[in-house]
This record gives sequence, C-alpha cells and structure tokens, in this order.
Amino acid sequence: MKRFLIPGLFLISITALALLLFGNDKKNTAGFPSEALSSIEGLKIIHRENGNIIWTVRAQKADFRLDGNSPELSGIEMEVPGNNLLLHSGKGIYNISTGNFSTSGEVTAMGSTYSIKTTAIDYDAATGEMRTDGMVQVEGKKFRISGKGMKTEAGHRVKVLKNVQATFYR
Repeated sequence: MKRFLIPGLFLISITALALLLFGNDKKNTAGFPSEALSSIEGLKIIHRENGNIIWTVRAQKADFRLDGNSPELSGIEMEVPGNNLLLHSGKGIYNISTGNFSTSGEVTAMGSTYSIKTTAIDYDAATGEMRTDGMVQVEGKKFRISGKGMKTEAGHRVKVLKNVQATFYR
C-alpha cells in the first residue's frame, strides 16, 4: 500500500502544479469577453456642471478592460435635457478621464422637433458637440435632410457636411 501512496501523491502534486502554472484552456462561460476585468449591469453615468445635469448615460452593461479608463457599453441610452435629446445605440465606449463618449452601430436620436439616424456618433464633453463621419438622416415634421457627416453646434443646430439632399414639406 505504501508503494502506491507515494507515487500517487507525487502524480497529484505534479498535476496540480501544472494546472496552476499553465492554467486551463476552458472557454469563458461568464458571458463577456475574457479581456474584461469586471462587468456592471444597469450602469448610470450623470454629468453635472454647476449643479445642473448636462447629460445622463444609461447602459444595460459595461465591460471594464485592462486600462480601466474606457468601459465598453452596450444597450445605451443618452439623455441631454438641455437639448431635449434622447439617443439610443447598441454599443459604445465612455472615456472616464475626458467624459467623451463614442457609439457604434445604428444610432437613433430624438429631439423635440426632429430625429437623427446614423451609424456612429462621437460626443465631445468639453464642447458639448456631437459628430459623425457616416451617413446621416435628419427628419422633422416639415423637412428631411440626408448626407454624409454631421456636426452639432451651439444653439441646437445640426449641420450635415457632404452630399446633402434636402426635401421640405408645406
């Protein structure tokens, strides 16, 4: 019996040491990419200036990566109360240091008198401007404008940059 005990313990020790040193090749079953260090469900980020809410971002899920500064968001809703704007997107990245925000995939934004559809939007927190280089469609009750590229400006102005096609209704 002693003859089998020592080699058995040796074999178990070597196997345990190999697993600790080399890990295992099992697939990640947690539901998020293996690079994610942590994940938050139901995230809400509020940006305030002088006590006033400038914008609020809600995400169904946020995956934090190694840099810890730019979580990847999914199921995004951004509200800008001062502009009466509500934006929806499937995915995006929020930069914690700068407050800048970028979306990817289909983006729909609804204002009080218009709607915007595009493929991606970059939001600059310092200026409050939104920008896209993709195709964009802006539609209101009495107009429809489409083109490539868009920039928002102070005073609730939306500027379509290239290949502009516009239709106005009475």
